[in-house]
Amino acid sequence: MRTVKKFVLSVITAISLIQIPISAHAETLTSVSAVARLKGYHIETVVSEMRQAPLLNRASARYANYVTRTKTARMKNADGDVMWQVSVTATFRYDGSSATCVWCTDSATAFGSNWSIQSSSSSWSGNSATATANVIEYGIDGISHSFSYSVTIECSASGTVS
Repeated sequence: MRTVKKFVLSVITAISLIQIPISAHAETLTSVSAVARLKGYHIETVVSEMRQAPLLNRASARYANYVTRTKTARMKNADGDVMWQVSVTATFRYDGSSATCVWCTDSATAFGSNWSIQSSSSSWSGNSATATANVIEYGIDGISHSFSYSVTIECSASGTVS
C-alpha cells in the first residue's frame, strides 16, 4: 500500500511540473483580393496566431525562435457568407539572418451547398509553405466548374509571418 501511495504521489508531482502555455486565438485580416470578384464573390485572406504565455524554464529557451501561424483564404459571396476556405498552418524557425519552414499542414472546407473540395495538399520550401485546394462549383445549370486555389505563408528572418 505504501508503494502505491509513493507511485501516485510521484505521478501527481510529475504532472504538476508539466508546463501548459496559456493561449488565445487572434486573427488579423491581411488582404481582400479582387481575384475572384466574378458573380459577386471575393476572397479574403487572414493570418491567425496562437499567442502563448512565455515558458519559464531553461529547457524551453531553445524553442524561443520558432513561430507557428495559420493563413486562411476564404471565398465569400456578396452577403459575406463563406462558401469555402483553404488554410495552411506552418512552423518556422528564425534566427535574425534567415528563416526556414520546418513543418506545414493544409485544411480545406466547403460551406456553400453548391461548392465542394475535391482535394487539398501542402508543401514547403525555404521560408514559405503553400496549401492548394481543388475546388468544384456546381452551377444551377448542372455544369460544374473546377479550379485550384493556393494560399502561401512566409516568415522573415526576424520572425514576422505574412
